[in-house]
Amino acid sequence: MSLTMTSICEGALCAFFILLEITIIYYIWSGKINLSLLISEKDPPYQASMSRFQLLVFTFVIAMSLFFVIMGKPGSAPGFPKEIPGGILALLGISGSSYLVSKGISTKDTGNGGPKPGPAPAPGEKEG
Repeated sequence: MSLTMTSICEGALCAFFILLEITIIYYIWSGKINLSLLISEKDPPYQASMSRFQLLVFTFVIAMSLFFVIMGKPGSAPGFPKEIPGGILALLGISGSSYLVSKGISTKDTGNGGPKPGPAPAPGEKEG
């Protein structure tokens, strides 16, 4: 087996990503990266967000399905497809849009992001 520059670069890149993943997992395990609010809303009372959870799960599902598409059938060489299947892109689009819609609804419900009220009238002035 001869080593080409391409195979050396692929191996180095793979080793880099493995070390990066190990480092991230170590930081999560040691508590330096806090994931306790990963799927929570950013404003108190920090309730769990189903749309964030759905986006997280769909992202992992799509990543795994793309991995299996790239790996190909048993016995064939792995390779990136010429086109990413439309079903994968549709799932990602549905998940992302449902997150955006729920974010818009929650912003509307809490009153954040809406038009700001004008200045209060001076004493003795009529409103409007």
